[in-house]
Amino acid sequence: MDIRRNLDRRADDRPYHTIGDYKAWRLGVADQFPADLIWICTTGGNAAYRHRILPLGEPSIAIKRRLRSDGSIADASLVICGPHSKPCWHQSGLNEEIIAVRLKPEFAAQTLNIEPAAFQNQAQTLTAAPMRKKFTTTEAALANASPQALARALLDDITRIAQGGDMREHGEHFTARRLRATNGTTPIRDIAASLSISERQLRRRFRNAVGCSPKDYARRLRVANAAILADAEANPLWAFIAAETGFHDQAHMIADFKALSGLTPRTLHRERRGDGS
Repeated sequence: MDIRRNLDRRADDRPYHTIGDYKAWRLGVADQFPADLIWICTTGGNAAYRHRILPLGEPSIAIKRRLRSDGSIADASLVICGPHSKPCWHQSGLNEEIIAVRLKPEFAAQTLNIEPAAFQNQAQTLTAAPMRKKFTTTEAALANASPQALARALLDDITRIAQGGDMREHGEHFTARRLRATNGTTPIRDIAASLSISERQLRRRFRNAVGCSPKDYARRLRVANAAILADAEANPLWAFIAAETGFHDQAHMIADFKALSGLTPRTLHRERRGDGS
């Protein structure tokens, strides 16, 4: 597959999700491209802050930079931000920028040699020389490029790596894409039947590729999507959000939020919008 020819890497002009200093843009990409989102988080010089990380099932490749008071770059590093399966906090620093591309977990290991399970619930600075050498465009831009230019550099490197990598699709790839498209509501038995394999085999292959079971991935999708949908409203209609994001009812949503974030949907919403702690 010629990824460069089939890929439209342009992000929408307006972010699809904004909260505080965080902004995210969807990418117009082919199903087989290993990334789907650009996100940027910046903090000014007034105060550092911490925020609770949503229970995402996707890892990200990120550039973390610290700026001096005059805007010059004090230091920069390439970081792998892992998927999260439990309540977790990120502590930002003063004058910090994080510019990242979110990866589709089913392609992360196969195409980029980034095993989602190896980075679960953590962020690791990328120090291995063989891996860093793959991100030559990004490395060259670390010290002086704008956040937008750095995001483009990351995408250029990912495109080049994917172009020379293994982009073959298997049942686990279809399963992950199907779960994302349906907020995790498609029964695994139905997906397995459509692929003419057993549920047990599909679960094993999915866990090996994605780093968690299909059920766990589906639950993370529902909770994250519900939290993001609620972010846009001061007073969300929780029954609507539960139905819109694939929960059976509000009780189901509350149970999953508590399991993955440690909070009820309402409490997490207030915390994320700065209306309470």
